Amino acid sequence: MQRLAGRVAIVTGASRGIGAHIATAFGAEGAAVALVARTRSASAGSEPGTLEETAAAIEARGGRAHLIVADVLDPTSPARVVAETEAALGPCDILVNNALVSTMAPLETIDVQAVRDMLEGQVLTPLALAQLVLPGMRARGAGWIINLTSKGSRLPPGPPFSWGIRGGTSGYGSVKAAVERMTVGLAGEVHGSGIAVNALGPSRIVRTPGVMKGDWGNVGAENYEDPATIAEAAVLLASCDPETFTGKIVWSEELPTELTG
Repeated sequence: MQRLAGRVAIVTGASRGIGAHIATAFGAEGAAVALVARTRSASAGSEPGTLEETAAAIEARGGRAHLIVADVLDPTSPARVVAETEAALGPCDILVNNALVSTMAPLETIDVQAVRDMLEGQVLTPLALAQLVLPGMRARGAGWIINLTSKGSRLPPGPPFSWGIRGGTSGYGSVKAAVERMTVGLAGEVHGSGIAVNALGPSRIVRTPGVMKGDWGNVGAENYEDPATIAEAAVLLASCDPETFTGKIVWSEELPTELTG
């Protein structure tokens, strides 16, 4: 049985990487998926992955997708994304805030505008999208919001401090910590209305185009996880009981045990 049959999902950052895997899994489980990203079609010199490719993967398995070209740094995007989704597919039941804006640089020297962009793309735009879909979810008595996070949010032990901290992950990690705090706070505010709000991160590294460009793409094979694992975790969160499983910060490989335990 398709676990998301009859539901409408918005997935940001759906052209490649984790977002594309989640969107494709949602389509296979019966959801109609609004795919949101900046890259509609392939072009010379562009990174692998496009909205058209994700849509084709969904439709090849009998699913339904709608493409929305939008930039999470554009403050007008959230209203347009939600309006287009509702016009094309219906009201949003599931929101996945996955789109990633990141800059890896030491806090001592990082461009402050880069931090503003990370906050805009990973905190403020997800909040704006949530605010836009929550009234409909409340009215229907059901909804699922999933914010993507990372273990970079964890407070670093030390001294001595790891290469990751000294190498420039603290700005990104600070933003993901804000994502997690916002997730738990919003979950508490809407608890009891049939809406689950959770944060999901990979237990290990997922081989996304962005990861493979950086130093994280050169670690041992044991540090990687199958992208199907986090896609399945997202399906589980998008079909969980909002009354009993909400306000959680969860990791892909551990989630099935956490849900059943």
